[in-house]
Amino acid sequence: MAPISLIIFFFAALGVRADVCLSKSSFAVSSTNGRLEAGGAAITIKGLNWWGMETGTFHVGGLQTQSLTFYLDFLQKNGFNGLRIPFALDMALNPTKRFPQGINYNVNPDLQGLTALEVLDKIFAGAASRGIVILLDQHRFDVSQFDSTPLWYTTSCITNPDGKCVSYTIADDKKGWDFMVNRYKSYWNLFGVDLANEPHGATTWGTGVQSTDWALASAEIGNYIIDAHPDWKGLIFVEGIESNPSCQILGCDGCGTDGHWWGGSLEDSAALALP
Repeated sequence: MAPISLIIFFFAALGVRADVCLSKSSFAVSSTNGRLEAGGAAITIKGLNWWGMETGTFHVGGLQTQSLTFYLDFLQKNGFNGLRIPFALDMALNPTKRFPQGINYNVNPDLQGLTALEVLDKIFAGAASRGIVILLDQHRFDVSQFDSTPLWYTTSCITNPDGKCVSYTIADDKKGWDFMVNRYKSYWNLFGVDLANEPHGATTWGTGVQSTDWALASAEIGNYIIDAHPDWKGLIFVEGIESNPSCQILGCDGCGTDGHWWGGSLEDSAALALP
């Protein structure tokens, strides 16, 4: 089993080296000692989080008013080379049932009749032609959730768009990621996957408690992806947690016990890497 390269991150506005152009021919991404490389050259990503697909609209924001081409051209012209695209796990588990709501088809005629994931196909293709890489983010389980679920599974069922009350497990996380990576790994610009957005609340790191230890769970999900898709050479991103009530076992002085924003505590990972 190949080990996961742990990348704990904050993906917002990052720098980009103007002398490194991302393209299919040069983009073999790797991470060594916290340094990103592509085609043997050090790179950084200047990226945006493009919200929307994780909501009940089932499409990235802005398509109500402008064309997809308009936004991708804007990104390219302004030097952006990365996108983080959130999605709901329900969409990956029901790929033929989820359709966009509210797209302006007068300016997006090529998107008419497509499923939500077929629209995402268009985003991948358009971004690839402009040298823009994509990080997929499993943001929530269902579009009806406003906040992220604290853990990587649910403790009660959630009513999905079909009216069915669904409970999600780590097996569903694996199934969803298996589907998404399999669908998009043929695009050279699938840069990485963000396993779960903003773990918080009862989530811990390194405690060994199966029901709360995000280090154990993220390693299990990440290694599953690596084993299932050895031909995909992207990166697996693991966010931090909120706080860790049992950090003393890690041998650090007060690490993780202070409050942080959801997914923002990275202190524990410094003392205990992924298993």
